[in-house]
Amino acid sequence: MAELTSQINRAQKSIRLRVGGTAKIWIIIGAILLLYIICMAYLEISPAAPVTSIPDFAAFFVSRFFPPVFHNLINYLPSVLETVLFAIVGTLTSGLPVF
Repeated sequence: MAELTSQINRAQKSIRLRVGGTAKIWIIIGAILLLYIICMAYLEISPAAPVTSIPDFAAFFVSRFFPPVFHNLINYLPSVLETVLFAIVGTLTSGLPVF
């Protein structure tokens, strides 16, 4: 039994790959890219869709927001402030694990 164990250990040592430096980075990048592609395929999302809809968004933005109308500004300010506060809290919360 001890002989078999030593043979297995020798075989494992000869098979081991040294993954470090650049190779490790490329393996991680490849794994993340593969996960991204699988998720996009499963969700049936086209990565080109946001790019192709830029002209429609620009037309909507220009037609709806120019010229600016300030008579509702007082009604929007609390929502804008709340959004900014949530962004600050989210940013600080996500940064806590770093320290």
